[in-house]
Amino acid sequence: MKLIYLFTGFLLIFLTGCASKATSPSGISYDFWVAQKANDIDRATKYTIEQDPEKTKLYRKIKIKTVETKEPKIKQNEARVPTTLILEDVVLPQKKAQNIPVSFETVMRKESNNWKIDMFETKKNLYFAIGEQYAQNLSQQLTKELSRLMETGKSFQNVFQNVIKGLQKSLPAEK
Repeated sequence: MKLIYLFTGFLLIFLTGCASKATSPSGISYDFWVAQKANDIDRATKYTIEQDPEKTKLYRKIKIKTVETKEPKIKQNEARVPTTLILEDVVLPQKKAQNIPVSFETVMRKESNNWKIDMFETKKNLYFAIGEQYAQNLSQQLTKELSRLMETGKSFQNVFQNVIKGLQKSLPAEK
């Protein structure tokens, strides 16, 4: 009988230790983004100030592959958690999918002694960071494409020069 009580006690301690105890801004932020990754809007909403699932939803094409949070910068009742999401690129047309790292700050506010995510500020930071990253990637792709076209243009230039020289030779000389 004592063995059953001992086993039950050990099991309760073990299971309690495995439960999420995210109370720090970085832990809450991490749990929030993991819920977003799993598309579990109800769970993600519990971490937000607004407690509104519609405001918690992200743009539907955002596909989170991995989440990383770092130690926050805390000033009184505001915390800014450096966050990096690796997103699956579904916007730019490419032959193979790319992973796009996006770094921004998850903004949190302390309410009733609990840290909650400010979705308005966080979304603003996230969408701006995504825009920057896509602009940078698009710029790189455009630069590569223009370089390729310029090389192709040089080849055509050589062909046209040879055609013109051939035409000049075939025309009778002016007197």
